[in-house]
Amino acid sequence: MNRKLSKERKAVPYLIKYQVWRETILSRIKLSTYELPVLLTRVREEEWILNTTEHFIQIKKSSLEKIPYEQFRFHEGPLWDEETARRKIGILRKTGILLGLLERPVHPKRKGHILPFGIMLADEEIKYWDMPTGDTMFAFWNVTKKCELIGRKYQIEEYRN
Repeated sequence: MNRKLSKERKAVPYLIKYQVWRETILSRIKLSTYELPVLLTRVREEEWILNTTEHFIQIKKSSLEKIPYEQFRFHEGPLWDEETARRKIGILRKTGILLGLLERPVHPKRKGHILPFGIMLADEEIKYWDMPTGDTMFAFWNVTKKCELIGRKYQIEEYRN
């Protein structure tokens, strides 16, 4: 019983933080009547990507960019190759003493980095949005795969009574 209570207590600050993010983000964008938020990806402190039922929306501190699913063709995935994606990674001992820096490629599956993620539009233009690597990138990847179908097979229309 005590374990369950401690898990609930840990979840409360997360929920409050989520509500603050949600209020902040939804106050900056205007969704249509029946449009719902689906996936919120935090890239940096003041930068998010929001998938809704109708758009991909990149939200930065001073700008906002929307891509409707009708204009979305498919994703190119992360812009990654061993030559261009090298980062210096600190090698630490267990005691926390820095032994040195090692330059190695950043793989999209490795957490803690940001790589450009390509989104191809219907007019063959590719937009690159920064995306955190690891599970976050692959969650966004999976959502974009489903949105390829939505943009090609379904016409999104507002239903009015």
